[in-house]
Amino acid sequence: GGGAAAPAAPVGPQSFLPVKAPAGYQAGAVQKFNAGNLYEKINGKADSYLDYGFVGLESQSVTQGQTNIDVYIYDMGTPLQAFGMLNSERSGTDAVNVGQDGYKAGGSVFFRADRYYTMIMVSRVEAEAAALEIARELAAKMPKNQFTPPGIAWFPKDGLVPGSIKWVKKKVASVEGLDDGYQATYRQGDEEVEVFLIQRADAGQLSQAHSKYLGYLRENGEVSEIQVAGTKVNIVGAGGGAADTLFQKGKFIGGTVYVSGGRAVAEPVTAKLIGAAGG
Repeated sequence: GGGAAAPAAPVGPQSFLPVKAPAGYQAGAVQKFNAGNLYEKINGKADSYLDYGFVGLESQSVTQGQTNIDVYIYDMGTPLQAFGMLNSERSGTDAVNVGQDGYKAGGSVFFRADRYYTMIMVSRVEAEAAALEIARELAAKMPKNQFTPPGIAWFPKDGLVPGSIKWVKKKVASVEGLDDGYQATYRQGDEEVEVFLIQRADAGQLSQAHSKYLGYLRENGEVSEIQVAGTKVNIVGAGGGAADTLFQKGKFIGGTVYVSGGRAVAEPVTAKLIGAAGG
């Protein structure tokens, strides 16, 4: 599938902690967790990490009075899985020049490097400078190879919301059993439109993915057929209301997901994706 081509880095224990405590901060002990006990550290969120292929976590806290900075370094097994996890939780687009896809939100800092996804969480926004200092120290110790997921290139840039492309390991567009695909968001007029693309080199697997998605649409509404950009498109909501679209072209299936603006909004975005999907 679209993600299978990414070479897996050899998985083995690698330690980037402890960090040097920023001036005025006290460093706590380093803790390590594996798939069996991750829930002890992040109960309630462990399953989503395990779904993305989590291998290990090392964490450490640094404190200054009432201010806590919690450092989490997740070994996600492969660079693609680290990309997937970071973007599945992305909470901002304020970019910082640390690792790959580095950004900050509310004073906390997030980035990925190779198969590692790092979060530096602050209890107070004023601790941002210290969090950035820790982030830079860690990024300097981590692998420098750049990894760009193949699916990034599939999405036409026109109208694409920056930072919105995600690789989804399980349940693309929330469809049970539909795995290994990409989702993104487009701006069309005043509306943000969720889209998905799934690539399969094998024609049988592609048609299976198409049937699965079509079955999902049929459970959720009346499906009709329209032509968009010279391609057959299945649509829910052709006659009004929220619209979903699905197409198959070349090695791709794709479409738009529950577009509240209806067919008039879903159709031009679907046409864009069809244009990018090639022959």
